[in-house]
Amino acid sequence: MSANDIQSRLNECGTRREKANELFRTSKFSEALSEYKDIAAVIDSIVASNSLDSGSELMQQCMIAKIPCELNGILCLLNLEKYQEASALADTLLGYDTIHFKRVQHAKLQYRKGVAEEKLGHREAALRFYETASKIDPQDSKIKSAYNRLKVTPEDVQELEEFLSTGKMPSFAKKPSNSEMNQRFPNLQEALEKSGLKMTNFGMNLG
Repeated sequence: MSANDIQSRLNECGTRREKANELFRTSKFSEALSEYKDIAAVIDSIVASNSLDSGSELMQQCMIAKIPCELNGILCLLNLEKYQEASALADTLLGYDTIHFKRVQHAKLQYRKGVAEEKLGHREAALRFYETASKIDPQDSKIKSAYNRLKVTPEDVQELEEFLSTGKMPSFAKKPSNSEMNQRFPNLQEALEKSGLKMTNFGMNLG
């Protein structure tokens, strides 16, 4: 197959992906997943039948076309609550060379793997993936929120509740400020939310 033929097939895959994206946007996750899988299989067959070298430009184009389909496939599986399958597909992508990923895609992969692990009850594993995702894309508020939320432990909440029940401000916060309190309790805001409390610019208030 010539380079032009391969590019033509990849263009067709791109058109199919747009249709799959529309299925996803209308919450037809099973149909979208099936389409994403089919597109990825077509691309795999192009790579196999043409014995593309891993470092070639054509291989890079194939991966550019394939990775979004598989990332979206993970998202479909998460929405379908097929967390084990989502985790397994994420593992497949984690085995790819990172040169094939855009930064945002790599962050999404780590985050979605984290979501799958959290849903499977693997808190520590999920936290590691969320942390990695937050380092890759520190501006993503959804990733940051997931990471900060999971950092909160029952011990954090208990310590805050005990502190509040004394009615006495400890020495480190005689003049409490958000920054001082966050230094003492790195996960303060999340822990307060779990306790049904909130922090204001004047310290902590019941809410």
